[in-house]
Amino acid sequence: MRVSAVPDTGAQGNFVSTNIIKRLGVWSQPTLESERVFKLVDGRSVSTRGQVQLRWSFEGEANSVYNVTFNILEDCPDDIILGNAFLQETSTLTANSHRISYRQISAEQRYKQRYRVHTVGTPSQYLPGFVDYCKVSAFADTGSELNLMSEDYARRLGYEILNSTDEQIYFELADGSLVPSPGYVEAMWSFEDDPAHEIRLYFDILPASAYEIVLGGDMLFENKVFEKSPERLVAGTPVSEIPELCYVAYSIEKRRKRKRLELLQEEERQDSINEEYRCHLLRQQPGGTDEAAIEQDRQLHQEWQERSARRQAEISSLLAEPRASLLRTASLQLASGSTSQPPSAEALSQTTASSQTTTVNEPIQLQRGRGISFAFRKIFRS
Repeated sequence: MRVSAVPDTGAQGNFVSTNIIKRLGVWSQPTLESERVFKLVDGRSVSTRGQVQLRWSFEGEANSVYNVTFNILEDCPDDIILGNAFLQETSTLTANSHRISYRQISAEQRYKQRYRVHTVGTPSQYLPGFVDYCKVSAFADTGSELNLMSEDYARRLGYEILNSTDEQIYFELADGSLVPSPGYVEAMWSFEDDPAHEIRLYFDILPASAYEIVLGGDMLFENKVFEKSPERLVAGTPVSEIPELCYVAYSIEKRRKRKRLELLQEEERQDSINEEYRCHLLRQQPGGTDEAAIEQDRQLHQEWQERSARRQAEISSLLAEPRASLLRTASLQLASGSTSQPPSAEALSQTTASSQTTTVNEPIQLQRGRGISFAFRKIFRS
C-alpha cells in the first residue's frame, strides 16, 4: 500500500492510524503489554490502542525494507507518523533528505483554520536560541505546521497577543482534538551560534502548552536545520528558561523600539511615494504655472524634506544605541527599585517606555511561519 507519512521530530515513537490498520487487515486487539501512554503538546495524555509491526520502505528504495513497530493511534489526523528515533536511524533528515518530497496545497487548504501539531511523547532534543534576546530552549518539531509559544511565556515576557480578524486558528493534535488559539505574537528568533542573524517569525499562542517555544516544520526546513546544521540540536528535553529581569526589560524595550522603527520606515516610504506622485502630476499639467503655484509647490516640497529629515534622524538614533548600553540601562532601572517583589512585565513595559535608550534592529529576513505562507508541505511517500 502506498501512503504518505509525516516526518515528526516531535514524536517519541512511530504511529499509525486505525484507518490504515483496518485497510491493511492487520488489526490486533490491544494488550496491556503493547498499550502505551504519551503526552501531547498541551500536557494532556493519550493512550494508544496497541502496537503492530509493519514493513516499511521509502519510495524508490524497494530493496531497503524496515520492520517498524507502530503504535496504533485512534483518530490520528494522518495515516503514518514517523518518529524522531526512526528518522535519525535512517538519516532521513540529514544524509537522505532527498526522501522528503513536496505536496502542493490548494489555495483553500492554505487558508484553512486547522493546523496540525503532532507532538506525541517526550522530546529527545531541543534547539537553543534567542527570542527577542531572551535565551530559550526551543522544541524543534517538524510535525507542527506552526511555530508555537505558550500563553504563560508570552504574558510573562510582556508580549502583545494579536488577534486575527478574519480567522480563528485551531490546533489539531495527534489524537484529533481541537484547541483554539487566543492569538499570535511577532518575535525575532536567532540561533544560539549566530545571535546577530535575526529571523522574524509569527508564533501562535497555545494555552497550557507544555513547552515555551515550539519551532514548526516550515521554519526548520526553510532554514535547513537538519540538513546543514544538525550540530545546532542538543540532546535532551527542552528546559524552561527564565530570563533575568534585566533581559526581560531589554526585550520589552527592544520590541517597543522595533515597532517604532518599522512605523517610521513605513511612513517614510509612503510619504516618498506621495511626494513623487505629486511632482509627477505637477509636471503633467499643460502650459506654464503662475508664481503662486510655483511658491506653493516649493513650500510643499520643503515640508516633505523637513518631515523626511526628522524621520531619518530618529531612524538613525534607533539604530545607533549599542546593545550593552541597553542592558546596562535596564539593569540600573531594576536595581533602583525599592520593592521586594520583582516588577511585572506590564510594569517593565511602562518603565522602559519612558527610557531614552534605543535598540539595534536590522532583521535579515521575514518568515511568516504560520502555515499559510508556504504553498508546499513536506511529506514522505512510500
